[in-house]
Amino acid sequence: MAKASKKDAKTLFAKVDQAMDGFEMPRGYRWDKGARYVRLEESNKSQKFAMIMSISFVFLLMGVLFESFVLPLAVIIAVPFAFLGVYWTLFLTGTPLDMMSMIGTVILIGVVVNNAIVLVDLTNRQRRDGMDRTKALLEAGRHRFRPILMTTFTTVFGLLPLVLFAQSQDENIWNSLALATIGGLISSTLFVLVAIPVAYRYLVARRA
Repeated sequence: MAKASKKDAKTLFAKVDQAMDGFEMPRGYRWDKGARYVRLEESNKSQKFAMIMSISFVFLLMGVLFESFVLPLAVIIAVPFAFLGVYWTLFLTGTPLDMMSMIGTVILIGVVVNNAIVLVDLTNRQRRDGMDRTKALLEAGRHRFRPILMTTFTTVFGLLPLVLFAQSQDENIWNSLALATIGGLISSTLFVLVAIPVAYRYLVARRA
């Protein structure tokens, strides 16, 4: 029986599959990757399902609030940019995509859409007041720029101690959650003020 650290488990399982590909065991013998592999696979499936459900619930809720299932698409566009930030932050810091980082990513979905919601909501209100679509988007971006940065940076700085001051191994389990959330927030914030207006303008024009 062989054992590996949790950090190296996924890499090891992939190498085992590659080594055993096409290898036929003698009659009466078998091999497996152990109960840990089964638990890891079940955990990954549960986390992916939770992520899909999180995006679905957010989309449906925004559809009810906006009374439209087109405008929520302009908000959901912030989520892929958050995922991009999560990936590059974990990659650059050498942090594995483990259960805690996946939990952080699921939490992140509900957080990053807030900035997009306030931007789209203000744009809608200004358009109802008779403002041109382009001008409404520019005014919404100007008025919401400071609040969006404030909410992002307060969350980021609140999570930094989990990354900077973790001493014991037990505390280090929170590093990946904090890094995933920080990277996703920064990435989504950098793009939300550009991507959301572009998506909004395109979707509203298509709907019209």
